[in-house]
Amino acid sequence: MAQILLQSENNSHTPVPNAFIDDYMSEANESQVKIYLYLLQCLNLGHPLDVSSIADKFNYMEKDVLRALIYLDEKGLISVTFDESHNVTGICLNTCRHITPARCAEPVRKERPGVNELPTETTQFFTLEQMKNFKSRPDVTNLIYMTQHYLNKTLSMNDLNNLMFIHDTLGFPIDLIEYLVEYCANINKASIKYITSVAIAWSEQNIKTVRDARAKIEGAACAKECAIVLKELGIDRSPTKTDLELVKKWLEEYRMNMDVIIQACQKTITYAGSASLKYTDRILSRWHENGAHTVDEVKALDEEHEQSKKKTARSARSTSNKFNNFSGRDTDYNDLAQAIMNSQDKL
Repeated sequence: MAQILLQSENNSHTPVPNAFIDDYMSEANESQVKIYLYLLQCLNLGHPLDVSSIADKFNYMEKDVLRALIYLDEKGLISVTFDESHNVTGICLNTCRHITPARCAEPVRKERPGVNELPTETTQFFTLEQMKNFKSRPDVTNLIYMTQHYLNKTLSMNDLNNLMFIHDTLGFPIDLIEYLVEYCANINKASIKYITSVAIAWSEQNIKTVRDARAKIEGAACAKECAIVLKELGIDRSPTKTDLELVKKWLEEYRMNMDVIIQACQKTITYAGSASLKYTDRILSRWHENGAHTVDEVKALDEEHEQSKKKTARSARSTSNKFNNFSGRDTDYNDLAQAIMNSQDKL
């Protein structure tokens, strides 16, 4: 067979140590390989990075990134430093050397404060027979079809293994897994890796039903929106239960978007002269009762209200003037008085 000549059109490339390819890559999992290569590229290009940016780059959760960094640290490929709060403060890429028998016999594991609390590997491995039986269930068939639709791909055996892990090991019912897949797709995190990571997090939080999951997601969303409302009103404190209930009502029951809610906050400061969620609630309740749920609808309602005020004012002025709209008498009251006096003298 003829040899292949490998060339490059330019020098815009990132060198990868041969020792990593020969001795480390086959043992590392997908996330560990990706993150190591990405670290090499960032070092080569001088790009700044943090755990969050790495997670966003590969659609991972931050815990997955930390696990990969710890693995690479234990293998001696990098050295990771942490602060007192267990946040990553530095990553040093070490010289990648070939593994010798002596190094294989004495693996080194570094203990990191707080790091051992992270979950270990996300899944266990099931046999082909177990996965075959799992796939044959009608409800699982529907789950697979829906998952393939959201992920826009045919599920691999590894993907199926992860779904089975979520169902059998974590104990998630099928409807909760369907809700989980749909949730991850809606936030643009449609990958089996991310879905499995969220499932583990939910399991740790004792989320076992769709109702539990929905309450968790909606509560987190309301907390974020409530913080925005308090900031708009100039209130510097954490949201209370009453605050959260009001914001949840505006978002879910009234179906108001945040632009309208912020406008109500601004009107509260203008007309109430102080920060009051109750006053904001009265504004939004009036808008809701009048069918105004968007900025344009609120604007139209305000214009209609102003026109109504002007009409009422004109009507009031007309009423005050109506008593003057008659012909005045031409009576001379001096002559009248004299005539009355003359008639009395005759008597």
